[in-house]
Amino acid sequence: SASGGVLVAHDTMSSSSDFLLMKITGNLKDTYRDSIYFSGWDISGGTPSAGSAIHHPGGDFKKISIPNSVFSGAGSYSKYWGVNWITGPNNKGVTEKGSSGSPLYNANGLIVGSLSFGSSGCDALYGKDYYGKISYSWNNNNHPNVQRRLKPWLDPDNTGVTSIQGMTYSGMVEIEKHNNAIQELQVFPNPSSGDNISISGNFVDYTGIVNVYNQMGQLVYAQSTPLASSFNLDLKQLNNGLYFIEIVCKKHIYKAKIMIIK
Repeated sequence: SASGGVLVAHDTMSSSSDFLLMKITGNLKDTYRDSIYFSGWDISGGTPSAGSAIHHPGGDFKKISIPNSVFSGAGSYSKYWGVNWITGPNNKGVTEKGSSGSPLYNANGLIVGSLSFGSSGCDALYGKDYYGKISYSWNNNNHPNVQRRLKPWLDPDNTGVTSIQGMTYSGMVEIEKHNNAIQELQVFPNPSSGDNISISGNFVDYTGIVNVYNQMGQLVYAQSTPLASSFNLDLKQLNNGLYFIEIVCKKHIYKAKIMIIK
């Protein structure tokens, strides 16, 4: 029903809490998009009240499982929320193979983690599951690479927000119309060798995320940067070809094309 996305940030369970963030680039069909609800999240870090897990076990129909309790892992498991499932009549369901990556919600309906691994199943009702904490993935132990942290993408303006409510597609469109008017960038020289490219624009925000995409729509460069009226961008590591520069700010999105020729 929809196709197109760009991987913007991810890390594996060996070095992080096992997360992946994608940006939707494909068109969503009018017939159902107004019914889509984008979930909010909470990175405050306190042990969440037990809410629910929504998943497709083994690719089956959507299921909702209700934990008995949620706890913080210890030691090497401290990057995960642990979940106990079946101990009483008010706790329902477990997870299965194929549920991995699905969200864990707190009692306020906000995502606090994504399923990484565990031992629960229909034949292991008392097994535990472990969900990667998005509170850990937020800064990922202050990793220097913005493509291995959530914060540069979900709070690019350093507002310090620790939670955000979900919204419908129609509500999101209205916010985009208000906040994200597309502006042009001035790029010089163009074509360029990629070394010390001058970027200028009518910036109204102090910081932004610079994204550079190739002709296939793949993200090849991303960096949070202070925004002066003009600043330099170093893209000499890129191969020859046409690229698309995008600067995402709180109130605007700025775009331009550049040809790299060495």
